Amino acid sequence: MSGPADGTVEERLAELGYTLPPAMAPITKYRWATRDGNVIYLAGHGPFLDGKPTHVGKVGKELTVDEAYEANRFVGLTMLRTLKEEIGSLDLIEAPLFHVNYVNVAPGVGDTYILVANGSTDLWISLWGEEIGCCARMTVGVAELPCSVPTAITSTWRVRGT
Repeated sequence: MSGPADGTVEERLAELGYTLPPAMAPITKYRWATRDGNVIYLAGHGPFLDGKPTHVGKVGKELTVDEAYEANRFVGLTMLRTLKEEIGSLDLIEAPLFHVNYVNVAPGVGDTYILVANGSTDLWISLWGEEIGCCARMTVGVAELPCSVPTAITSTWRVRGT
């Protein structure tokens, strides 16, 4: 797999000014990742750092679409951290396959909240290019998310055998 630039995925992250956040224990009884062969299913990830939300509120009330976009991109980084813990190296990722983005929206916001999901998608594209990074996805507006975070993502990834 070739990305938009030479080097490892972590080198590309650093060039873009990103670092992977530290690991966080699951909030309740679940695992962050489950693997079936070369497919990894990630549990719902939210924008948490050191066990606390980095962003709180509903899109269209406490947060703008742009602020929630930033939260969604941060969620993408937490997902990469989980993948690294699961497979050892981000260079073993072949492709994101499918993401479901949940966005905590205020009543009457309309459908502009679907742009929030571009936060993580733009991150994948910056790492793997449009062909690989822009995967199938669904974005759903919801009335509540745990800890009042504005966005959460569950996803499926294909990786090389390890």
